[in-house]
Amino acid sequence: MSTENPIIRNFDGLEGLEELASRLRLKVRVALGIDPTELEPGSTLRLPAHDLRKVGLELAGGWELAELEDAAAAADIALGDVAAVVVAEDGFLKERRVVLGPVPAIELLAEPRLAGYSAERDVVLQNSERGFSIEVHFILVEERPPRPYRPHRKGTILASARFAVRSTRDSGGIDPRPLTEEKIEEFGLSKRSVLFLDHDGPLVQLEHLDGSLDVYINEELLAAASHHRGNDRDAVIGGLAAEAMCQLVYIIHQELQDTEPPTGDRSAVLRMVRRSLADVDVRLTLPEVAEYVKNKPAVVAGLLSGVDRRAQRLLSIVAGIEDEQDGGMS
Repeated sequence: MSTENPIIRNFDGLEGLEELASRLRLKVRVALGIDPTELEPGSTLRLPAHDLRKVGLELAGGWELAELEDAAAAADIALGDVAAVVVAEDGFLKERRVVLGPVPAIELLAEPRLAGYSAERDVVLQNSERGFSIEVHFILVEERPPRPYRPHRKGTILASARFAVRSTRDSGGIDPRPLTEEKIEEFGLSKRSVLFLDHDGPLVQLEHLDGSLDVYINEELLAAASHHRGNDRDAVIGGLAAEAMCQLVYIIHQELQDTEPPTGDRSAVLRMVRRSLADVDVRLTLPEVAEYVKNKPAVVAGLLSGVDRRAQRLLSIVAGIEDEQDGGMS
């Protein structure tokens, strides 16, 4: 039996569809009376948080019907068997929802609207803290007889384009991962553990946190938070965010005993703590933040315990204020 690795080949004949996907554009409207910003596949647009929940979103094909016909023919697929589906992904919990389709690919020529400016939109397009991503896929909508190096399964992705619309508050982020039984054993935690930060230090020296810090949340809780909306869910997520920040403070506190922070504003974690403190009306310079975390971590953690405004949430729930504002709905 051969021990060589198998050779994985892409499907043949899809170059035309891939080229059309590369010419798709996401039109993002941030105000009425102003031309929308056009995003190319693979690009990111950063907007103030207050604009993210109301942006208008439209897709533009950027090509003619004849080009789509030629691309389908080159792939030996009937034009009617090529569909488009648009998937949006929440920038934090990574919840994914189909926001358009599947529709015939030719409908992209009509520049379909994904969200009207300042109009209702899918919940995955409402994250004002982190933003969202838009994926456009050309897919095969009919099963075909199998042929070597040709797509034949219904639902096969033929070509894709991805766009990102992010908040200017988004630091590149700490995306939650499920705290599975395997991870609980690996980290030496209890099955009752809810949240844990795993890191490769020293964090305080890093300008970007890419791959150096992971937040693990109880697997069932994370799944539930990804599929439910409402005030109770927001309160849980806010509490978890505050707890994660407090754990991060103690990690940085330990590091600062032996490590000097970088000069300027290059420390990603100190920038994160400074922004969170500003959310509770405590405004400090980065050197002041470093000094506070190094010498008074308990005070910083106490300040950050209010970052999710849990006191206001609890008071409003107990007093019934929230029900009045929401018309009795949760």
